[in-house]
Amino acid sequence: MQWKNNTRSPKTVKTHQRKIHIWYLEICTEADINYKFCNDEKLSIYQAKLPSPELSRYMYTAVGGEFFWVDRLPWNRDLWQKYLDRPELETWIASYDGTPAGFFELELQADQSCKITYFGLIRQFFGKGLGGHLLSKAVERAWEKSNGRIWVHTCDMDHEHALENYKSRGFKVFREGDFEKILPTQPVGSWKGSNDDSLF
Repeated sequence: MQWKNNTRSPKTVKTHQRKIHIWYLEICTEADINYKFCNDEKLSIYQAKLPSPELSRYMYTAVGGEFFWVDRLPWNRDLWQKYLDRPELETWIASYDGTPAGFFELELQADQSCKITYFGLIRQFFGKGLGGHLLSKAVERAWEKSNGRIWVHTCDMDHEHALENYKSRGFKVFREGDFEKILPTQPVGSWKGSNDDSLF
């Protein structure tokens, strides 16, 4: 493969206003939880107990770059640190054969319910049966932290199986609706230029 010595400025990101459908889901009874664990010895899940802006931003962009996760892209390091330095927040990392594969964030709310604020796998690890296991771990830990209610929201820009995965673990829709948001016309990718094939 021939690599170009590319020194040009990054392309300007084009945006448009997009209509988004969002679902809010909850589990309020432990009996409704349907865990789906796998026995893949290459998969490990652990809590990142030391808050790290670098780690959290990496996971946010590596997972969400394909799904228009853009809200936190303008955050500087101090803002990330303040967000992470809160006792109500937990970050959990999934690794596969030693390589980061996904993550989830849990946030205890004022009413002592627990929200899965972010959840997902890096694209490289789609289709390996890991999503159900990772979500089961998130649900298990969220239930431990909560007062008996855990909740999450997803939208029609997330992975095509996201809603199905949540429902399969026992979540039920309690509200849904539409809203509009200004977003890039194309996914931004894991880093600026990561989806630009003209670099090769």
